Amino acid sequence: MVGDTFSLGPIAAPNPRDPLQREALADPLGFLQSCAARSREFIVDYRCRFHRLEKRGERLDPGEVMDVRFRESPYSVSMRWIQNPREADSICYVAGRWNQGGRSLALVEPHGVLGWLTPGGVKIDIHGARARSVSERSIDQFGFQKTIDRILELCESMESDPEFRLRFLGTGRLDGRESLVFERRLPYHHPVSPSHDRILLLYIDREWRVTTGCFAFADDDRRDLLGSYVTTDVEFNAGLTEEDF
Repeated sequence: MVGDTFSLGPIAAPNPRDPLQREALADPLGFLQSCAARSREFIVDYRCRFHRLEKRGERLDPGEVMDVRFRESPYSVSMRWIQNPREADSICYVAGRWNQGGRSLALVEPHGVLGWLTPGGVKIDIHGARARSVSERSIDQFGFQKTIDRILELCESMESDPEFRLRFLGTGRLDGRESLVFERRLPYHHPVSPSHDRILLLYIDREWRVTTGCFAFADDDRRDLLGSYVTTDVEFNAGLTEEDF
């Protein structure tokens, strides 16, 4: 069991007779690069459900679940919490819509009493302390494309490090969908940090070729979970408009 959100089932060994698996096995980094290029071509917008579980200090927070609307251009994200909100019931960010003193702002509906006192919501700096209390990663880093680009950037920068490893493990299922599973290993020097991991399990949906699951661990045995990030119920190219944000 990974926290209280998703169980990781068995991973079947690679099947070299499968052309897609053969490609992933021969060149894991090249395969992920091709997935990134493919998603840039076909994703305009989507609706989804986002499941997040993160370690804070020595403990995992209760798993959060959000309904999300996303649009690539202009970059737009709207999240509404449906389970275990931290500090906000909703957050909306549209690139260029709200700015103050050179800072990008998001509109937040605070959770609890503060939300009752500010019915129209409050605008916060997306890179400020209040935003970090809502999420470890800033909202302008959300999305399938941002995720795979960030993973690739780190892999490419670490290729010469002897502790770096990227390999294709085989196939597994996440939320009932077949995925290609990769393991990334990095040098690890921080005993507790949700933003840096020793091992990352990366689930690439076989049909969509996007990253639907990331599971970060502090140890080689994959026992010390730092965070899990899973996307389900995806509806691509849903025709979202300004009114959705």
